[in-house]
Amino acid sequence: MVKRLTPLILAVLLCPVLSAQHQNLADLDAETAKIVLQIQNALGNQEKTIEGSVFTLDGFEPPLGNYWKLNILDGITKRQGKLKVITTANQSNFILVGEIVSLGETARVYTRVVDRAAAVVLYSWTSDLAKTDFVAGLLVSTGGGDTDSARDAWEDDSRERPLSVAVPSITRRTLTRGDQDWFLISSPEGELITAETTSDLDTMMELYAKGESRRLSSNDDNGGSENARISFTAEAGKEYILMVKGYSNSDIGRYEFHVSSTELSDRDREPNETLETASALILPLDGGVNAIITGRDDTDWYSINLENGGMFSAWTTGNLDTVLDLYGADGALIVSDDDSGERDNAKISRSIGAGRYYIRVKSYGGGTGAYNLFAGITGLVSDAYENDNQRGAAKELPLDQGQEHTFTGGDDVDWVYFTVVAAGPYHISCRGVRNTGLDTFIGLYDGEGSQIDEDDDGGEGYGSALTRRLEPGKYYVRIHCLDAADGNNYTIRVTGR
Repeated sequence: MVKRLTPLILAVLLCPVLSAQHQNLADLDAETAKIVLQIQNALGNQEKTIEGSVFTLDGFEPPLGNYWKLNILDGITKRQGKLKVITTANQSNFILVGEIVSLGETARVYTRVVDRAAAVVLYSWTSDLAKTDFVAGLLVSTGGGDTDSARDAWEDDSRERPLSVAVPSITRRTLTRGDQDWFLISSPEGELITAETTSDLDTMMELYAKGESRRLSSNDDNGGSENARISFTAEAGKEYILMVKGYSNSDIGRYEFHVSSTELSDRDREPNETLETASALILPLDGGVNAIITGRDDTDWYSINLENGGMFSAWTTGNLDTVLDLYGADGALIVSDDDSGERDNAKISRSIGAGRYYIRVKSYGGGTGAYNLFAGITGLVSDAYENDNQRGAAKELPLDQGQEHTFTGGDDVDWVYFTVVAAGPYHISCRGVRNTGLDTFIGLYDGEGSQIDEDDDGGEGYGSALTRRLEPGKYYVRIHCLDAADGNNYTIRVTGR
């Protein structure tokens, strides 16, 4: 592509200025015919080939540029000289390329013939066209004056001929119907590379190592809105290819391709892909651990040694959809979670004893990207109502009087009972005292122990609440915690309505 030939060594042998004041289709044909004649006189006796590239306006090819290029190539073909027009990209001796500049009431078309091998402009012509309504209409796409569907200056790129972009950089591109844009990226080993699109389009992205056929990663909506985002760690001596396309053929238009890098600390680097190579952590984690899932099969392992037991919590933050697993010293899975954290992040809480444990972080669905891992442990605190883990040990809860209880562990279950004297609606609520993120779950049982209702998140935050009409009698409430986060005390209340 001509853009890759810059800076060009200008060897302009012929630079006439062509001008026409009343442009219509016939006038454009006449202008391009003059250029065809000049090319024929200069190159017509050479048994070589020429191909067309793009004629851009502000980085995109409007209908005028496409018509101008095709008209010239068609004229060369019709002359049946030794110079042949071919459509195989990157295989010709010469390239026909150009640029259109809007100058007030004039549209200036620069037409150039480039020697591909020497990277030299052999011939150049300047054509000034009066910006009549006809010409002005050709400076935008046929889609109602919107240039979003015009080809950009870097077509035709492909997996074999990707556009090389720097890190960091921002590149403006456009997607046409059925289009795929390809980018080549390289970076020092160990840096976290993030590639993403910004636009109103629904984009998709795929990651490959150059020279390898296996797809390393793909993404649809990890970026803002419906944009794609992929993060990966560059390996030594490798280049990477990223492909951007629309989610459907109707996703056409302009977008920006952003590439950035972040240097990772020694603690955040691979390898820690197995239990045996787990990175050692010391609680609490000041500032968390910044790390990355580099590929579909990548997992990160961390080890912790606890001198004392307690309520252990671990969670991730960031844009990556994570899964967290907690393992014991023997490698047996204790608890796993996908989406209990904010957005698509994972969060686990468990009452555990002293000893060695392992945390495994992976992505859901093979996504790649950065995440932050946090972990901590608090001592277990009992309350005045223990032991109340069975229905038979339930403590009385007076109506309209809240009671504060404490989950003493991730498996702790509390029971209370209350008595209804007058039939009517009753509201049962359970929420964290200082932490609205405490995820409580309540079950309502009759006097015989049969469950009649339940709720998870009907209250404030992740608190539970339900309202039900009850007849006179004795009722039980079973409370347990789906995620015993820091601040694991809660208030249970039953009120008549």
